[in-house]
Amino acid sequence: MRDQIFAVVGSFGFDCGNSSSDLNYPSFMVLYKLDDRVDSLIWEFNRRVRNVVHGASRYKAFVTAPKDSNVTVSPNILEFNHKNEEQAYTVIVTHAGAKNGTVTFVHLTWVQENGNHTVSSLIAVSQKNYRSG
Repeated sequence: MRDQIFAVVGSFGFDCGNSSSDLNYPSFMVLYKLDDRVDSLIWEFNRRVRNVVHGASRYKAFVTAPKDSNVTVSPNILEFNHKNEEQAYTVIVTHAGAKNGTVTFVHLTWVQENGNHTVSSLIAVSQKNYRSG
């Protein structure tokens, strides 16, 4: 495996020992351990996006979440001045339901002000399976 990574990055100066739940992927995964002592759980994700259209553009965030989840996006409007400009945003997911192991989904959609472009992300919320033994 190290040789395969070396073939891509050209160096052995990498460490894959620590996993991260906050990679800059367009989708999000929330895994939680079932615990009857906790009423709700909170996760925070940070993402960076790049404007791929020519010129200025403005996008607004729209969230569709089940009743047991609350999602906030900050800022909820991204304004780009030129192509390839980067912006950062934060997603905070508060989940207070589904203690039966079901998976719920939240949909985050960035809609361009003129309606020409949309960017969608899926947020999956699921109980993490732990094996006893």
